[in-house]
Amino acid sequence: MDTANVNSPVVVNFSRFKLESHVERALSMAWKFSGGQPINASHLLKGVLVTAGESTPTKAFLKLSQLLPAPGVVKPGETGHPPADLAALPLVGPLARVFSVAEAFFAKEETVWGRDYVTLALLAKDDPSLDMLARDAGTDSVSVRNAWREFLASGTHRTSADWDDWWHSVGVPLPNESKAFPETPVAYLLTWSSKEFPFEDLDVYIKQIREKNFAEFGWSSGQRKNMSVGDRVFLIRQGPEPKGLVGVGEVAGEVKKRPHWNEKLRKQGKQSLIVSIRWRALSRDPFLELGSLVEQTGERDLWSTRTGGVKIQPELVQSLEEIWPAAWVRHEGGLDIEQVPVLEPKQLIAQFNADKGGKVDSLNIERYVSAFARVMASRNLTPPMSIGLFGDWGSGKTFFMDLLHDRIEELSREDDGQSPIYWPKICQIHFNAWHYAETNLWASLVSIIFNRLREFMEEGTDDEDEFNKLLNKLELVGELRKEAEERLLQAEDQHRIASEAVRGAEKALREPPEPPEPSDDELRAILSQSISEVSGVTASEFTGLLKSAAELTGNGNLKQAAEQLQSGEKTLEEARALLTEVSTLSSRAGFWWRILSTAKVYKTKGFWAVVGVMLLLLLGFGLAEKYAILPAGWAQLGAGLTEILTMAGATVAWVSARMASASPVFDRLDSLQGRVERDIEDARLKDRKAYEAQRDAALANEQQARNALEEALRKQNAAAEAEQEARTALRESTSQARLGRFIRERAESVDYEKHLGLIAMIHRDFERLSDLMQKAREGKADPELPRIDRIVLYIDDLDRCHPPERVVRVLEAIHLLLFFPLFVVVVGVDSRWVSRALYKHYEEMLGDESMRDGNQPGALQRAPADSQDFLEKIFQVPFWLRKMEPKAVQRVIHHLITPEEVERVTKPVGNTSHTAIDEGGEVVEAELVISDDDEDVTVVTEAENPGRAAAKLVTAEAESDPESIGEPLAAPTESLMISEAELNFMDGVAPLMPRTPRSVKRFVNIYRLYKAALSTRALERFLGTPEKPGNFRAVQVLLALVTGAPRFAKKVLSELRDGEEADTKKLSDLVVALGAGEETWRTTLEALQEFAQGDKNLDLRALQEVSPLVTRYSVHHMVSEAPGESGLG
Repeated sequence: MDTANVNSPVVVNFSRFKLESHVERALSMAWKFSGGQPINASHLLKGVLVTAGESTPTKAFLKLSQLLPAPGVVKPGETGHPPADLAALPLVGPLARVFSVAEAFFAKEETVWGRDYVTLALLAKDDPSLDMLARDAGTDSVSVRNAWREFLASGTHRTSADWDDWWHSVGVPLPNESKAFPETPVAYLLTWSSKEFPFEDLDVYIKQIREKNFAEFGWSSGQRKNMSVGDRVFLIRQGPEPKGLVGVGEVAGEVKKRPHWNEKLRKQGKQSLIVSIRWRALSRDPFLELGSLVEQTGERDLWSTRTGGVKIQPELVQSLEEIWPAAWVRHEGGLDIEQVPVLEPKQLIAQFNADKGGKVDSLNIERYVSAFARVMASRNLTPPMSIGLFGDWGSGKTFFMDLLHDRIEELSREDDGQSPIYWPKICQIHFNAWHYAETNLWASLVSIIFNRLREFMEEGTDDEDEFNKLLNKLELVGELRKEAEERLLQAEDQHRIASEAVRGAEKALREPPEPPEPSDDELRAILSQSISEVSGVTASEFTGLLKSAAELTGNGNLKQAAEQLQSGEKTLEEARALLTEVSTLSSRAGFWWRILSTAKVYKTKGFWAVVGVMLLLLLGFGLAEKYAILPAGWAQLGAGLTEILTMAGATVAWVSARMASASPVFDRLDSLQGRVERDIEDARLKDRKAYEAQRDAALANEQQARNALEEALRKQNAAAEAEQEARTALRESTSQARLGRFIRERAESVDYEKHLGLIAMIHRDFERLSDLMQKAREGKADPELPRIDRIVLYIDDLDRCHPPERVVRVLEAIHLLLFFPLFVVVVGVDSRWVSRALYKHYEEMLGDESMRDGNQPGALQRAPADSQDFLEKIFQVPFWLRKMEPKAVQRVIHHLITPEEVERVTKPVGNTSHTAIDEGGEVVEAELVISDDDEDVTVVTEAENPGRAAAKLVTAEAESDPESIGEPLAAPTESLMISEAELNFMDGVAPLMPRTPRSVKRFVNIYRLYKAALSTRALERFLGTPEKPGNFRAVQVLLALVTGAPRFAKKVLSELRDGEEADTKKLSDLVVALGAGEETWRTTLEALQEFAQGDKNLDLRALQEVSPLVTRYSVHHMVSEAPGESGLG
C-alpha cells in the first residue's frame, strides 16, 4: 500500500484479493459514488446499500441495510469517469489507514466477504463521512459499529477472536470496552539527541513536509517491539539546548530489526529496532520548547527519558493533541484563525485567544462577545430572541460564535448565592447549515437539537434515563412508539408467512409426486364407452346381462355388482375384476353345476340315473383303454343305459334349454372383458407418459426446489431478524437514534400529510418542551424531569447553502423556533448571499430598484418589500462584524512579533503611522481613504473634513484607543439595568419608534447590548448626571430611527457623516437640512421635527459621536464612519 500523510489520499490494491461477487459490485458502485475522487467510508457503505437493493442481498448486506436505513441513497448515474481499477483504487487517508491493517486479515482467508468489506468501512472512525451517513440514517456511527460487531458473532468464516483483534488493531473499542479504549490514540515518545545523531537529512524531510504535507522514514523505537499502524508518535529533542518537541507523526509500518543507527555499533554488527513513521510535523529547533511543554502539560519527568518508545498516558496524550497543532502553526507561520492575518513563514505568530484571561484583546471583539453573552444568559431576558451576525465571508462570524459559546458557559457557572443574574442550565447547540444542505433540513435540525439535549442532560450524571424522562412527555415519542408497535405486528405476520413458505418448500422437496392413475370418473367413462362399442348395449342393458348371469349361477356377488353398476358406484377397474370373475366361472365345470343346482335337477331320479350311467361309461371306457377288454355284462348295461337315458330325456332337454339361454350372455361378457382390458391399458399408458414427463420435470427442477427452500429460509431468517428489530425498536422507542430516524423518515416522506404532520408535531413538542422547562424553572414541574433554563442555537454557514430554497428553508425554521420562549438563535449571515437567495426564491414578491422608480412601467406607488425587510422580520437583533482597521492590524502585529523577534526582522522602509507632512513641513493628522475598487488611495487630513475630525474624537475612549482595549466592562448589575432617566427619555422617543411590537423589542434589546459593551468609565459618561445627561439620549434617538425607519435613518446618518461645524448645530438644524424628503419618510421627518424641541433638541456633535456604533446594529448596514473610525459611548 502506498503511504501518505494521515489525511492525504492513498492508492491501494484490491485486485490481489479474491472478492466475493457482491463485494466487487459494491466496490465498483462506491467508485461511482466518489465521482472519480478518493473513496471514503460513506462511499463504500452506499455501494453496499445500492447493491443490496438491486439483487438478492447477502445476509451481511441485508444487515447493514437494516442498521443504516438511508432511503435517500440512490444509484448514481453515469459519471463519465473510467471504471474502477481495483489494482489502483484511491482511498482517503483515514480509510487507507484502516485498509493497511485490514490487509493482513484479508490475507488470512481465501475470499473477502461482505462482512469483511462492511467492517473495513465501519472501522474508519476518523472518517467524517461515516458520521454524516449515520446521522442521515437517524443514528450514529458508534451505535452502528457496535451493532455490527454483535452481528459478526453469528458468522463462521472468522472467529470472534479474529474480529476482536481487527477491532483492537485499529484502536476501536469493542461494545463492552468503551473505557478500555479511550478516544485519544495510543501514543509513544521517541527521542533524538542532536549530539549523538546529527541527522544530516533533516532539512530534506522538512522540505518534503512543506511541499507534500508529509515525509516518511524510519526511527528507533528504543526497546519497543510492538506498535500498531496509526499509533501517534511524538519526537522530543534532548541533549544540548534547545530542547523540546520537534516532531509529530503516526506509525506507518511494523517494527523491524535494522542495522544500528549508531555508526560505531553498526560496524560491530549491532542492530536496533526501527519503525516506519509518517511525519506530519518536523523541525530542527523545537516548535514547543521544553519549558512551555512542562508548563502546559504539567509533566516534567517524561521529557527527560533516555529511552525511546515509552508509552504516553492517555490524559497526557489528550493534552498534547490540544496544544501541539497551534504550536506547529505558529512555528511554520500558517494560521487557522481567520481573524489574524497570514504572515510570511519564519515570523512568530502568537495564538489568539481573546476569550481567555491574560490574553490581550487586540481586535476588541471581547466587549461585544461579553455584551451579547450577558444579555443572552440574563434572567431578565424573555426569549425568544434571534440575533443575526452579519459580515462578509471570512469576517469572523464563526469565531465570534465560538467565543460567545465559551463566554455563556462561563456566565452560566457564575452564582453569587444571593441574587444570581444568569441562568445556570443553558444548553448551547451548534448547527452547520452547509453540512446538511443535501438532506432534509427539519430532520437534521430537530435531530441535532434532541441529540445535544440528551448530551446536556447526561453531563455530570450516571443516570442515562434523564433524557428519556423528558422524551416520554413528547408527542413525537408517542407516535414513534405507535409506529413501532405497528411494525412489530407486520414483522410478526411476515415471519409467520415466511415460516409457512419454508414448511411448504421442505414438503415439496421431501415428498415427490406419486405416479398418476386414471380417476374414477375417467374409468366410468371408459366403461360406458367399452360397453356400448363391444356389446351393442347400453350400460343398463349390460347390467341386465349381469343379473341374468347371477340368476343362472346363483352368485350373490354378481347380483350385488349388477346393482352397483346400475347405481353408478362401479368404476372401470372394478368392472374388469368382475368380468374376470365371470370369465373364470364360465370356464369351470363348477359353473355348470351352479346352473344345475340352481334348477334343483339333483332332486330328480333322471339326474342321478344320468350321473350313474356317465360314471359307468367313464369307468368302462377307462378299463377298455387300459386293458383292451370290455367288462362282463356290457351288452346288458347298454340295454339298461338306453332305458335310463330315455328316463332322463326331460332333464337333458331342460339343461339344453338353459345352456342355450346362458351362452349368449357369457359370450358377450367375455368379449367385453377383452375390450375393457385393452382400454384400461391404453388409459394407463397415456397417464404413464404424462407421469414420466412430470417426473423428468421434477428431476430437472429439483435444484430449483432446493434453491426455493434456501430462499425461503433466508426470508424466514430475515423476517425473524426484522421481528427482533421491531421488538427492540419498541423497547427502545425513546432512544435518540430511533427518534432521529423516525423524524428523518417522516420528513422525507412523499406523503404530504405525513410531512405536514411532522412539522405540526415538532411545533407542538417544542411548545410542550418550552412549557415543561418553564414549569421546571418555577419549581412546578415533575421533580424527576431534568431542567433546562434556556436553549441557545447557533446556525452557521447559512451563506454557503445552495440552492436558494435551502437558505429560505433555514430562515423559515428560525422563524418557527421564535414561537417558543425557550430559544435564543444566533445566525451567521453574509447579507449579500442571503439577499440574493431571497430574491431568487421570492422573485415575484420582493421588489427591486425599478419597482420603486415611478417613471418605470409597472412601478409601484409604494415601495415593495425587499430582502432586507425579510431579514428584519427574522432577526430581532442584527450586528455587523467589520473588517480589521489599520490600527487594529498594527496592534495585532505588535502582539504577534515579540521583542526578541523584532531584532531579526528587517525594518520596514518609511513610516507606517497615520501622519502626513504638508508643504510647509508641518506634521498633521491624516487618514487613508480607500475607494471601493481598492485602487485609489487618498490621504485626507482633518483640515479637509472637519466633520470627520469631530467624529474621530470619540475613539479616544473607544476601541481604537490602546489604553482602553484591556479595560474591563462595567459590572452587569449596572450595565444591564435601565435607569429612571433612561426610561423617561424612552417615553419621549416613543413617537420616533416603530409601530410594531417586534421592532420595539428590537429597540430595547439593542439598547441593552450597546450598554453592556461599555467599560465602567464609558458607562459613567454614557449616563451622565441629572444636570448634564450623557450620550444615552443620542443613542436612543438614532436607534429609534435605525429600527423604525431604516431608509430615513440612512439619510440621517449620511448627513451626520458629511456635515460640517457640528459643534454649533442642533438636531433641529439637521431636520432643516434634510428638507421635505421623500414621501415614504415624511411622517418620520415630521415626528423628528416635533421631537427636536427644548432639552430634546440634542447637540449634533453627540449624534455624530455615537452614530458609527449604532449603525452596526442594523440589518441595512448603513456605514456612517470613515475607514478606521468607530464610536463607542
